[in-house]
Amino acid sequence: MRVLPRSAYADPDGSRGDMGWYGSHDFVMEHPSYVQDLIVETAGGQATLRWRSNPEPDVAQYAVYCDTAGGFVPDASSFVGFVAAPDTFLAVGAIASNTFYRVNAIDTDGHAGGYSEEGTADPASAAGETPVTYTTRLLANVPNPFNPVTTVRFELAAAGAVTVTVHDVAGRRVRTLVSGTYARGPHGAPWNGRDDRGEPVSSGVYFCRLEAGGVVATRKMVLLK
Repeated sequence: MRVLPRSAYADPDGSRGDMGWYGSHDFVMEHPSYVQDLIVETAGGQATLRWRSNPEPDVAQYAVYCDTAGGFVPDASSFVGFVAAPDTFLAVGAIASNTFYRVNAIDTDGHAGGYSEEGTADPASAAGETPVTYTTRLLANVPNPFNPVTTVRFELAAAGAVTVTVHDVAGRRVRTLVSGTYARGPHGAPWNGRDDRGEPVSSGVYFCRLEAGGVVATRKMVLLK
């Protein structure tokens, strides 16, 4: 008898658990959702993978796989390496033809979600590309309003120090989400509605504040319970 995963589990291939090196093994799906929006950026003859940050707060890392055949199933032989969350990018070197990538998320219990769609780059078309440019800015969190988790999204024009904090309506800092050096490009940081002590905060309006590269930006978030 085929047992389908819960509808809340968005595994793209519809399986109970993927069969790769870091595939899941539990009967009940309590694993990260599949990685979305995998792209291969090209600049100066080099390629960088980027993908959207998973919304689950317990995602610990991402596993990256690569193969020379499209439609491949990730396994130990195609494993490239890990990317520690919250980073969502990996420089993969010189652009190569017939090279395909897939990524999946792994939570703190070691359980993996479904694989992303394939990403690839065409060396011929990439040769004349204009490098992707970014603006240092704070994007709208997704979802908003939210309960219990949202992802704060931001973008950096250049690598550098970043601080992302959450404040209440009185201006008091509730939680520090990000404090460190990040690469250029898009990033995401989940907030689970808890303060720096790990205590749940009350429902209401909060403000997310980004400080990076001389830019200070704020956006409103609404936590519903």
